[in-house]
Amino acid sequence: MAAAELALRGFRVVGLDPLRSYRKACGDAVVAREEYDGVLRKSNSIRWRIRRAIINVMGEEAYTIEFDRPVWYIIDKGRLVGYLREVVEAEGGRIIYKIFRKNIVKTGVIIDARGPYAHPPSKHILAYRYIVKARDWDADTVLLDFLPDKSGLYWVFPSHHGENYVNIGGGFKDTDVIDTKNLILNYIKRLFKEFRIISESGAPIAVYSDVEPVNGNVLRVGEAGGLINSAGGEGIRMALLSGMAAGRALESEKPPHYYRRAVRRLAREARLSRLLLRTVEASPGDSRSSLLKRLPEFFWRSFLSGELRIGVVLSAVLSSPRIAGIIVRSLSSSLF
Repeated sequence: MAAAELALRGFRVVGLDPLRSYRKACGDAVVAREEYDGVLRKSNSIRWRIRRAIINVMGEEAYTIEFDRPVWYIIDKGRLVGYLREVVEAEGGRIIYKIFRKNIVKTGVIIDARGPYAHPPSKHILAYRYIVKARDWDADTVLLDFLPDKSGLYWVFPSHHGENYVNIGGGFKDTDVIDTKNLILNYIKRLFKEFRIISESGAPIAVYSDVEPVNGNVLRVGEAGGLINSAGGEGIRMALLSGMAAGRALESEKPPHYYRRAVRRLAREARLSRLLLRTVEASPGDSRSSLLKRLPEFFWRSFLSGELRIGVVLSAVLSSPRIAGIIVRSLSSSLF
C-alpha cells in the first residue's frame, strides 16, 4: 500500500519482495472504510460483504449483531497485493523478487513493513487456519468465539474461495502448533457434520508487541509498528491506513513527525486493545467469561466497526456494576 501510494505521488519506487505469490494465514477480513474502499473495488478483491456478526464466549452465544450496511469485507488478499504491485509498475516502478540479506538502505527514511517479524518471538502467538468446504454457512455472517481462559479466540468466516467455502481458524496464548491444530479441528467437527479440508496454514501474529509506529527515521506500518487490534487480531485495516499515511508522509518536510500524527488514532486504538487483553488475562479465572458476556452490545458494535475508543470502554464499564467490579479486582491483582 505504501509503495503504491508513493508511485502514484510521482516517486520512483523499487519494491523488494521475496515472494511472487502472496499468502498469509488469517481470516482475510477488513473493516469497510471509505479511505481504501476505492482500492478494494479497483482490485476486484472484495468477495463477501458482512452484515451479521455472532459473538460467542466459550461456545455460548452472547450477541448476534445485525448491521444495516456491510461492516466488514472478506477479501482476496493475494489479488489485492497483486493489484498494488501492478500500480507500482504502471507508474514506472519495479518489483524485484529476491531475498536481500544486506541492509541496502544507508540514509533517509525507512518504511518497515515486516509485520510480526519486526518483533521478537516472545511477542507472538500462533494463528492457524483451515479452509474447508461445508454447507450451511451464510456468506454475510461471521462468528467470533472468545476463549478467555486461553487468551484467544476462534473465527469462522466465509472464504474468498467461493460459495460453501469457510475460513476457520484461531490463535491462543502459550499453545503449540499441534495443540492449536487439534483445538481448531475439534471446533470444526462441532460446527459441521460434513466438511472437507481444502488447505491449512499458520503464521505468527504479534498481539503482545509494543505500539511504536515511529523510531527515529523508521516509519513502521501495520503490524510492524504494533498497529493491530490484539484483542481480536484484526490488522488489515490498520495496515492499509498506515501504509497510505507512510506514502503521504514522504512528501512532507518531516516524514516521521507527519506519520506519527497521521497514525495517532490507530496507535491509541492498538494500545487500548492491549489494555483490554491484559485486563481479561489479569481477571480471576472464574470471572473472565463473565466479563466478556456482560459487555453491552454497543461495545461489540464499536469493536467490530473499528471504532473502539476509550469513551466506549468507559461507557461499557459504567453500564454494569458487575463489569466495574471485575475490572477493579483485575487491576488490583495486577498491581499488588
